[in-house]
Amino acid sequence: MIYARIVPALRAFELIQTKDWDSAIRAAGLTPAQVDHGGAQLGLCKIGVVVGEYGLFTPPETTAYFGINRNLYAGNALVYAVDHRGETIDFDLMDELRAAVMWLPDRPAVELAIRTGVIRRPMITADGKLVWTWPGPDPFNREVKA
Repeated sequence: MIYARIVPALRAFELIQTKDWDSAIRAAGLTPAQVDHGGAQLGLCKIGVVVGEYGLFTPPETTAYFGINRNLYAGNALVYAVDHRGETIDFDLMDELRAAVMWLPDRPAVELAIRTGVIRRPMITADGKLVWTWPGPDPFNREVKA
C-alpha cells in the first residue's frame, strides 16, 4: 500500500510503500497503538490523517505543526486515501496534499493562524463545558512524551 508521510519539522512530504499498516505507522515516525486518527477532504477525495495520540499536548516549544482544512496537527503524520466505500486505497494525491498543507513551525505561527481564522483552536469539551484548549497541558494528566 502507498501512503504519504508528513514531517513538519522538515516541511517535508514523501510517498512511502509498506507491506502492512504497522510498518506504515513506524515509517511515518509514529508508534503503533499510540496514534490518533482524523480525516480531511482534499477536493473530491477523502484522506485519513494519523498522528501521535497526544501530540497536541506536547510542549509547543518542542513541536512542529501543520494544518489541513483549518485543523491543527502536531508532529509527524501518516496520510492515506479513502475510496467512496470507505476503503483505504493507494495514496496518489501529493499535489492536492501539498496545496492543502499549511506549515506551522512553532507556537507563534500557530497562534497567528488561529487569530486570523486560518486554523481552529483545538479544544475539548465535556458535558457542554470547556475542559481544554491548545496549548494547555493534558487535562487528564496522562504521561505525554515529547
